[in-house]
Amino acid sequence: MKSALLCSLIAFGCILISCNSNKISQSKEEVPMELSNTEKVVALLNSFNTGDQTPISYINPEKYIQHNLGVGDGLVGFGEVMQNAPEGGFKANVIRAFEDGNYVVAHTEYEFFGPKAAFDVFRFEDGKIVEHWDNLTEVMPPNPSGRTQFDGVADLTDLDKTEANKKVVEQFIDEVLLNGKMDNLTTLVNPTHYIQHNSGVADGLDGQEMVDTLNNIHPGEVLLEEFLKPMEITAYRLAKETFIPQTRISAIIKGKRRMTADTALRLSKFFGTSAKFWLGLQADYDLEEEGKSNHDELQSIIQYAS
Repeated sequence: MKSALLCSLIAFGCILISCNSNKISQSKEEVPMELSNTEKVVALLNSFNTGDQTPISYINPEKYIQHNLGVGDGLVGFGEVMQNAPEGGFKANVIRAFEDGNYVVAHTEYEFFGPKAAFDVFRFEDGKIVEHWDNLTEVMPPNPSGRTQFDGVADLTDLDKTEANKKVVEQFIDEVLLNGKMDNLTTLVNPTHYIQHNSGVADGLDGQEMVDTLNNIHPGEVLLEEFLKPMEITAYRLAKETFIPQTRISAIIKGKRRMTADTALRLSKFFGTSAKFWLGLQADYDLEEEGKSNHDELQSIIQYAS
């Protein structure tokens, strides 16, 4: 798993036999079987388990853009992750994989520096992976309804309603999650049949409770879960190498202190991000907190009309 990764493509074929009574069977030429983009993603993730190097050829080494903040672009970044794999390597169990145009979304159970639940998004161009996003979180115990982060329906149905369903989800995210508009919630979500896989939330929430339970993510949580834990960096080491007081780092991680411009600049130098990334996380957090605490007063403000 830690050896140099090779790019190769194995063409699979089949021999077609045509039979005719009273005639000798004739073999046909081998016909390459073209994998779907979904199959390529599943094969790539499964290669963590098998060590098969073939799926690496499904990545375009010249265009591959990586949005995981701890991994570099191109095959070099991919290779560095594999070289730093723990004893026994990484493991991946693809639970669900869906394809939509040039995008493939995979819901995966990982052994990646500890058990993780993840969603990966891959973008394709000309049959090759050129871009990747992911969101990993710790595997948690079942929620109050006994559901896990992985169980539930895995097969696609109602394919003829795909576009309509996408519009419902888009409307839900835009109106309910981002803007807190509750008027149309009952047309978007069935509160009595709503199945929840969030590890801290039960099934069948009413609209306001559903929104209230969505955690506002503090920059400290991002620092801990997306940087320190995956990179196996202690708060002590981070404080020492960035000249940030350890008490400040600890307070930020616990969500008890804001991300200042000074801290953002130091973290950006250490992790190779931008300072605006960290300040943006703080601004998003502050806006959501203020929106919740002053909700009624803000709702009473009438938009100026010239």
